[in-house]
Amino acid sequence: MAVYARYSELGLLINVGSTSAEVVCSTMNSLSTRVDRHPSGLTPAFEVMKQWVDDCHTTHSCSNFRRSTNNPSYLLQILSGNRARVVKGPEHSVKYIVLSYSWGNPESPTMSREDWKVIKGAATKRLENGHIVPERSNPFSRSELPKTMQDAIYLAEKFNITYIWIDSVCIPKGSNWDAEAVRMHEVYGNAHFTLCASSSRKATDRMIVDRDAWIYPMRGCRIDNQWLSTTSNHLNDVRMNSPTADRGWILQEERLSPRILYWTGQEAYWSCSESQLIEPCQTTRSDTRNIQQWSPAYKFLQLCRQGDIHGLQNEWVDLVESYTRKDLAQGKDRFLALAGLATCYFEAISNPGFVFPEEYLAGLWRTDLGRQLTWSVSAAVPYDKNLLSIAPSWSWASLPLRTKTRMRHPFTMATRFKVMQDIQPYDDRTLNVVVTRGAYIKSVEVSGRLRPFLTPAAKHVTWQSIIRMYAGEEKFTFAAAPEQSVYARNQQSGQILFYEAWKEEIVGQLDYVPSLCGSQAPPHHLYAFVDEGAETELFCLEVGTNAMLLLRKIQPETVGLNRYIRVGVSIGYRSSFFNGCQEQHVLLC
Repeated sequence: MAVYARYSELGLLINVGSTSAEVVCSTMNSLSTRVDRHPSGLTPAFEVMKQWVDDCHTTHSCSNFRRSTNNPSYLLQILSGNRARVVKGPEHSVKYIVLSYSWGNPESPTMSREDWKVIKGAATKRLENGHIVPERSNPFSRSELPKTMQDAIYLAEKFNITYIWIDSVCIPKGSNWDAEAVRMHEVYGNAHFTLCASSSRKATDRMIVDRDAWIYPMRGCRIDNQWLSTTSNHLNDVRMNSPTADRGWILQEERLSPRILYWTGQEAYWSCSESQLIEPCQTTRSDTRNIQQWSPAYKFLQLCRQGDIHGLQNEWVDLVESYTRKDLAQGKDRFLALAGLATCYFEAISNPGFVFPEEYLAGLWRTDLGRQLTWSVSAAVPYDKNLLSIAPSWSWASLPLRTKTRMRHPFTMATRFKVMQDIQPYDDRTLNVVVTRGAYIKSVEVSGRLRPFLTPAAKHVTWQSIIRMYAGEEKFTFAAAPEQSVYARNQQSGQILFYEAWKEEIVGQLDYVPSLCGSQAPPHHLYAFVDEGAETELFCLEVGTNAMLLLRKIQPETVGLNRYIRVGVSIGYRSSFFNGCQEQHVLLC
């Protein structure tokens, strides 16, 4: 049984397992200002939840976020007698729900070999002739599926829904994953609602458990000067702390779903663009100006409906900052798990039949490329975990999974920075191809002012020698020899500094820590990091008025273009740093 505890100014917060209730110990009686809820007991309040769904479909504007009348390529049809079968999505629109859940980590000590075998065995297979195996196209027992899936099917039945979409079951092995991935905005956007298994750590966990916590009325108990009582989690806590929260796929599943039912061991939560509810009877309604605070899907979907290019550009960098911190079972899914969002984004701002200067470039967008190139890591990450085989060095997608990044900063494009390569043509029948093709781009030609990071006179010094503590803060000092140009590196954080005599220092952030690459290091000319002593090989490319890329030149040249690989970034340097430097065409790889 898992146990969670946290001490705060309000007292002690205890949460014992995902199937028990949260308990709060506080100096105040939290129940004194709340209305007692009617306990739901061991049976979920299905009639109440069905009313939530019906009200949303009949009285809310959430249906405006529906993408189309298309069904997924395959659906799991729910049959009587505890049976089901995989069918092609009907030509006419049908009601279906989507399951959002966690497979689980096969390396976790809580994952047995038998559990992982059951989870992997849930996948539907495709035969050479393109048909799925008879074991799935014919009715089969639901007990063959992992328990999370079994319970999701049962819940669909309780909502009188005949179809459910579950990823591994409804995307048969051998399918074109690229084609399926760019349709995720339709899969989630067209669903009757998305069911999020927020308490299941792995697919073999039950969703529906005994709900002992709510068979008794909620009453506070005073112990000395403390009050002990059960309480309900806020939906944001459920979202941020659930076993599904770290999944890379969950980002687009939430952002593309107009309606979500979050299912936990003790309570169910409903979230759509106009309401937030908690089982069985607590309700929050708000107008669309405030709903964005708790509805993660609404903001992105609303911006797409409005075609707000500036708003979408800002939203994209926020999405990416969240996405880079999440995990994936396989690094090769880095772009696939974001493809639905990218497709939705592109369709929102493009006008079929018209030339529009937008292009998807390995997770970045051409019209905002300058700003999006200047992402930074919070601290340099181990090089041996990079995904450079998946994405180019200038894309955030090349970073290791679960990397903390910073995407937003004040930015003004440098007047001399330009994207030089032509936009690839497309037509209105193949907009999705833009996203699929863009994920495989490995280089981009740009033009801007370029110069070496260091001057020949710069002398290497240790990081500690230029750090002083002033009023409890670390600050740089060069008072010992202000006439001497120096450079230094912080080997732990990856910060790199260049001080030019009598001028404000330049501070950059390197992407990788080279000392951890070990025997897996690539040939020297392909390094996306800077070896100790190789700082003189660094170049700077002006991208914004206060932002530049740190680059290393690689060989050979391509059609007269110098090829560079990104190794870091510098934000907030002195404006005169590129004075007198020539504009050059470079190929970022």
